[in-house]
Formats: sequence, structure tokens, C-alpha cells
Amino acid sequence: MKTKRNSNIELLKVIGIMFIIASHVASHAGVNLFAFNSKSILAVLLVYLGQIGNGLFIFSTAYYISGTFNLRKWLRLLIESWTISVMVLCIFAIFDRDRLSMVAVLKSILPVTFSSNWFITAYLLFTLLIPVLVLLVQSMSKRMHLYLLLTMLTLYSVIPCIFGSRFFTSGIFGFIMIYLLVSFLKQYYPNLRIENKCLLWVGTLSALIIVAFVVGVNFLGQFSAIVYGKTLFWQSYQDFPILVVSFSAFYCALNHPAHSWKYIDMISSYSLEIYLIHANILIMSTSVYSKLLTYFERYSIGFSFLLSTMIVGMSSLLLGWIYRKILGSITDRIACQISEHLYRRFLQYFQ
Repeated sequence: MKTKRNSNIELLKVIGIMFIIASHVASHAGVNLFAFNSKSILAVLLVYLGQIGNGLFIFSTAYYISGTFNLRKWLRLLIESWTISVMVLCIFAIFDRDRLSMVAVLKSILPVTFSSNWFITAYLLFTLLIPVLVLLVQSMSKRMHLYLLLTMLTLYSVIPCIFGSRFFTSGIFGFIMIYLLVSFLKQYYPNLRIENKCLLWVGTLSALIIVAFVVGVNFLGQFSAIVYGKTLFWQSYQDFPILVVSFSAFYCALNHPAHSWKYIDMISSYSLEIYLIHANILIMSTSVYSKLLTYFERYSIGFSFLLSTMIVGMSSLLLGWIYRKILGSITDRIACQISEHLYRRFLQYFQ
């Protein structure tokens, strides 16, 4: 069954993408993340906020999964990721060629094959697996589903959080883990009500643990070389405290009556374009975000980060809207033609 769109969940996606932008602004602003001062602490917390944003986006995506795979939409996103990346590359080749390197050119031509664009790559791979995952969930017993969910939570969330080992960790496994959690709740506890007060307490406690960890590590790092540089020990949305904050916010959104907000839904529909534009490897490798913060340095550091994030977010939304107006229909037609061709070849092969 396809889940009806809920603007509460769409708003979470918008908040999530803004958190991700804030994280990228902070991590590419030339701030020493390991120093013990207000600017460094705030920058690190914004980096962690980006991981919470990743979790919010993935929880929201998993909520809508119905079991069908739309090849046309999948191809459209793949073409969009390539087109936007190559367009940015061409702009840099014309106006700022000195910043180009062979590595940057290669990563721009193949944008979904390198870790620099890991989120879109993981998203595309995850959507390919959706029919298999839905079939797996439907065929499993409740006990087996819970066993698989707890196993993945242990391997991909708890162990990395405690020991820092990334041996099992992968971006796509995080998507699968969150999908197993959301599908378990939807399938077996569709009417489960967790009080917002309880969610608020749990989410706030997890957030305070993250803040205490950042402040403590940065402080101790000034006296110990062993501790210095370990501030980003929890560097993934899969790490347990970050996952708890994301889940708490997600379930709070579910607890509220469903709304329909046209503009929120519209902005949410541009989330992946906003990500592709602002997180482009060439844009983030320049000093754009650092210059933005420098321009607003007359304000408080918190307000500077906020203004920079809003400007990057609105600029990316505008560019995404322009892209769709100019190339959106062309991209859609190409994706449609390729998907129809592949579908015909598939039928011919099995006839």
C-alpha cells in the first residue's frame, strides 16, 4: 500500500536538508573543529546536525516506501546528478580553471561512483533494492524481522558508536537498517502511540550526550594528543545517539495530525536537487562557504552560520527550480525513453 503524502514528514525532509547544508557550511568554512572555543564547538555541533539531517531524510524516505520501483524516476535522478555535476564542471572550466584537477574532473564526470557524493549513490542503490526489501519484509515472520533489525542495529549503530570501528558500516546499510525499523513499526504496530513528552525527553537526552561528548573531547584534546582530533568519533547518522535524535523527531511528526501544506511539499520535492547543487565537489572545494562566513563576521558566529545556511539553501533551491524549468522536461523524456526501451528489451528477453 502506498502511503499518502503527509506534510509533517515533508517538513522533516526540508529540515533535514537544511541541517545537511549547515553541516557542509561548517565543515568547509575553514574553522578548526578540534579547538576549544565557541566557534569550533558550534561548527562541530553543526557537523553533527548534518548527520541528524541525514537520518531525518532517510526516515522520511523509508516511511513512503510502497514496494514498487519506478525506473523512470530512478533514471531521472541519475541523469540529473550527472547533468548538474557536468554543468558545474563546465562553469569552473570557463571561469576558474585553476581549481580543476584530474581527480576533480573525474569525480565530476562520474558523480555517483565516489564517496564525495555518497548520499545520492546510497540513495540510488537503496531504491534499486526496494522491491527485494519489501518482499523480504512481507515474507518474514515478526520474530525474524525483529531479529534482523536488532542485528543490524548492533552491527551498524551500537558497535561503531562504542568502538569506532567502521568495518561493517556502509551508507546503504544505514538506509536498509532504518527501513527495517520503520517497516517493523508500520507492519506490526501501526497504531503505536509514543507520547511526545517521552520522545522529547529521549531526544533531548541524546542531543545533550552529543554536546557533552563534543565539549569534553575538545577540552581534553588541548592537553592530550591521544584525544585531540577525536571530536568526530561519531561521524555517521547511524551512530546510536544521532539515530535516537532522528527517530524521536520522526515519530513526533507522525504523532501530529496529517497536514497538507502546498509550499512545504513543493520545497521538499526539490530536496535532492538542493543536495546535488550545494554539495557539488567543486563548489565545496572552493572557499565559497568560508567567504560567506567572513562577510557576516560582524554578526555573532551563530547568526553568521544561520545566514550562510539560509543563503546557500535558497540559492540551491532557486538553481534547482531553474534547472527543472529549463532541462526538467528534457531529462524526464530521456529517462522515459530509456526506461521504455529497457522494458521492451526485458519483455523480449523473457518471451
